[in-house]
Amino acid sequence: MLITFYFIARKLGQNDGDNAWGWNILCGSIALAFLIKIDLKMLLYLANPYREPLAFSVMMGSMICLMTFVESKNHNIFILILSAILLAFSIAVRDTIILMAIPYSLFMLLAKLKNKDLPFKKTVIAGTLAFIITTTPQIIQNRIVSGSAIIPAQAAEDFEEKSSVTPGIKKEFFSSTFVGTVYFLKKQYGTGLILLAIVGVIAAIIKKREAPIILFAIGALIYFIFYSAYKQVMPRYLLVVDILAVPLMAYGTISIIKLITKILRFQQYGNISALLSSVIVFSFVSHFLASQKLPPSEGRFKMADLIKLRNDLSEIVPENAFLVGDRPLGEIARCFIPRKSAILEFIPPTRVLGDPSFFLYLEEKAEGRPIYCLCRKDSSAAVLRQQRDVILTKKFYADDYCLTDTLNRPNFYLYEIKQWTNTTFSKIIDLPTNSSEAVIAINMETLSSFPQRQVTKITLDKKIVETRPLDGWNYYLFKNPNKKKDISLEIMSDYPLPASFSTDIIPVDNFVFQLLFTTRTINEFGHLARFSGDFVSKPWPRSNYMGVHSNGCIIIPALHNDNNSCYAIRMTAGLYSEFPSNSCELEININHHQVYDSIFTTTPEDYSGSWRNISIMVPATIASNNQLPLTFNVSSVQVRGKVPWDSQIVLKKLESRRIIISDNLHINIGEKDDDWFLMDGFYEPEKIHNKLPFRWTGERARVNLPFQKNCSYNIIIKYFLEGRPVTLSAPTPLFYLNNTQINYDICYDTNGSIQSAKVLLKIPTNVLTNTINVLEIRSPVWIPANYGLGDDFRKLGIMLHSVTAERVR
Repeated sequence: MLITFYFIARKLGQNDGDNAWGWNILCGSIALAFLIKIDLKMLLYLANPYREPLAFSVMMGSMICLMTFVESKNHNIFILILSAILLAFSIAVRDTIILMAIPYSLFMLLAKLKNKDLPFKKTVIAGTLAFIITTTPQIIQNRIVSGSAIIPAQAAEDFEEKSSVTPGIKKEFFSSTFVGTVYFLKKQYGTGLILLAIVGVIAAIIKKREAPIILFAIGALIYFIFYSAYKQVMPRYLLVVDILAVPLMAYGTISIIKLITKILRFQQYGNISALLSSVIVFSFVSHFLASQKLPPSEGRFKMADLIKLRNDLSEIVPENAFLVGDRPLGEIARCFIPRKSAILEFIPPTRVLGDPSFFLYLEEKAEGRPIYCLCRKDSSAAVLRQQRDVILTKKFYADDYCLTDTLNRPNFYLYEIKQWTNTTFSKIIDLPTNSSEAVIAINMETLSSFPQRQVTKITLDKKIVETRPLDGWNYYLFKNPNKKKDISLEIMSDYPLPASFSTDIIPVDNFVFQLLFTTRTINEFGHLARFSGDFVSKPWPRSNYMGVHSNGCIIIPALHNDNNSCYAIRMTAGLYSEFPSNSCELEININHHQVYDSIFTTTPEDYSGSWRNISIMVPATIASNNQLPLTFNVSSVQVRGKVPWDSQIVLKKLESRRIIISDNLHINIGEKDDDWFLMDGFYEPEKIHNKLPFRWTGERARVNLPFQKNCSYNIIIKYFLEGRPVTLSAPTPLFYLNNTQINYDICYDTNGSIQSAKVLLKIPTNVLTNTINVLEIRSPVWIPANYGLGDDFRKLGIMLHSVTAERVR
C-alpha cells in the first residue's frame, strides 16, 4: 500500500506538459513522510488488516490508470479498462469504495469538457462493461447472502438502530459523531497539514487540474461526511480519508516549494534540488520504517511494540497451539503472531457467536491443537465458558504495547481453553444476614452440549433443589429463618461439568429477571434454552432481534406461589413484515390463561413504527414448578392477490418481577417503573412545564391493577387539561374495568397555570372478580401535525398523571 501511495502522490505532483521528474519524486516522498507523521497505528484499526490495504492499494492503482488515461496524448483505451477493472475489484473487496463512483464520474465529465478530443463514448462503454463484468460476482454474492444485490454480503447482519438512515447511521449527526470526527482528524493531522491540503486544492484550481480537486478533495469530503454520520467515531474507516488527503498535502507542499524557487529564481536547479530533497526524505522514511528508533510523539504506534507482543505471546503459547482472539486482537494475531490463528467472531460461518454449532467449528479449525484465546472483552471469554473451561494464563497491560487506544481498554487477557473433566463441584456461598429469603442464581453454562447427560443434581444446604436444570442462569429461592451466614452448594452429574460455576446472591425484593431477545448479546446466550417453538435463534435480516413466526414459548422463573403477590412482565415488541400496511394479531397466554391480545400494524421494511411497550400481570398462584410459561401465538398476514405470508413478531427485551398486593396502590405515571403497570396504549413519559410527569394515552390505553379478591376499591385518576389547541374542547374519556363501563364523578382543579381533572371511580365488589384487573381508558384523540404542531403524527388522548386505588373497608 505504501508503494502504491508513493506512486499516486508522484502522479498527482506532475505539471501539465512538464517532465519535472525530480519534483514528482519529491512529491511522492513528502506524501510518504506525511503518512508516517499521521501514525501507522491506523492500520490496527482496520476491520481486516489484509482486506483494507488491498482494497485501498487497488483503488489507488485505479486512480493512477485513470489519470494516466486522461493526461496522456494517445488516450489508450486499455488503460481505462484496467482502471475500471481495478475499481470494480476494490469495491468487491471493500464495498464502501463504491462512493468513489461520484468523483470518478465528475472527473471524466470535466475532462471531456476540457479536452474535446477525449474519446468519451468509447470511454463510457468500455469502462462500464469492464466495471459490470468485474462486479457481477460480488452482486451475485450479495444476492445470495443478504437477499439484495445492493446490500453487501458483509452488511447482511448489520444493526438497525433507532432513528437511522442506514444500518448504524444516525440522521442527527452534527451534534455527536460529526464533532468527534472533526476532532479526531484535527488531532490526527494537526492544523498545519490541513492548511497544506487546502493550499493543494487552491494550487490545483489555479493550474486548472481536475484530479486534485475532483478525485482527491471531493472524494475525501464524501468519505468524511459518510463516516462522520456513523453512530460513533470510526477511526479504522477514516484511513481512506488519509489516502485521499495526504497526496493533497504533498501537492500543497510542492506548490509552496516551487513558488519559493520561482521567486528566488532557482528554477534551473529545480530538478537537482528536488532530487536531493527526495533523497533526504526517502532516507528519513526508510530509517523510520526500518528501525522505529526515532523519538515518536506520545502513544505513537511502533512495530517494535507488536514485535514485543509477538515475542511475549510466543513464550507462552505453544508452537502447535490454535490462537483465537476477539477483534481487533484476532486480526493482530493473524498478521503478527507466528501461530495458527483465527478471529473469534468468524469461527462459525453465520458470524453469530450464539450459534449452537460454534464449538463444532472451533474444534474443526483447531485440528486437535491446544486452544488459547486472546480477549479484550470478558464477554468473549463467556462465549467459550459455555462448553469449555477457561483458564486465565496472563493479564496484559495495553500501555505496554501501545494498544490502549486501539483496544479502547487498559487490559487484555490470554486464556487457555480446555475440555470439561470434573463430574462434581462444590462451593460455599455467603448469605446476606439481614434477610430471611434470598434468590441464589447459578449459571449452568451449556450442559446440554452432552446429549447423553441423564441427571445433574444441584444441592443447596444438603437439600436437592434441581435434577434437570436449564442451560444458562437458574434461580432458586432459599429461605433462611435461622439467619445462616453461608450455605454449601454442590453440583453432581454423570458427565463432565465446568471446573467452576458463576453464582450470585440477589435480595428477593430486588430480583428482576431480564432477557434480551438477541443472539448477538453474549451475556444472553445461556438464556436460549428458555425458548421453544419457532422462535428464530438467528437475528431477523438486518436486525439483531429475535422473534416468533406463529407460536413459541418462553420459560420465566417464578419463585413464589402465594395469594399475596403477583408477577409483572414487561417487554418491547414490534411487527416485521415484507408487505405494506400489514397487520397481525399477537396473543399471549400463561398456563392456558389469556393475558394479552392486540393487533400490530406495520409499513414495508419498517417495524420501528410498530414498536410498543407491553406489560402483563398475573397472580403468583398460576405459577407451577417455579415457572411461568409465556406462550406466543401470532396470526398469518393475508396479502391480497398473494398467498398468505407469515409475519414475525420481533422482541427487544423482557423483564419480570414480583409485586406484593397491598390495600392501597399509587402509580405515578411518567416516573420510573410506572411501565410495570401499563399494559399498552401509552406514549413515552414527558413533563409538563418541566416539572410534573405524565404520559399521553392513545385512543385506548390499559393499566393493570392488582387487587385483593372480592373487595371494594375506589380508583382516583388524575390527568392534565393542557397541551391541546384552544380550538379543541376538553377531553371526555370513558373508563372501563374488566370490560365493564364505570360511571364516575369528576372535579377540576388549577395549580398555578396547570389545569387538571380528578376522576373518582367507585368499583363494586361484583366487578372485582380477579386478582389482576384491567383499567381501560378510551378517549377522543387529536393529531398535533393536523394543527400545525410540527411533524408529530401521534394520536393523543389525555395527559395521564396518576392512578390511585384505595380499598374500601
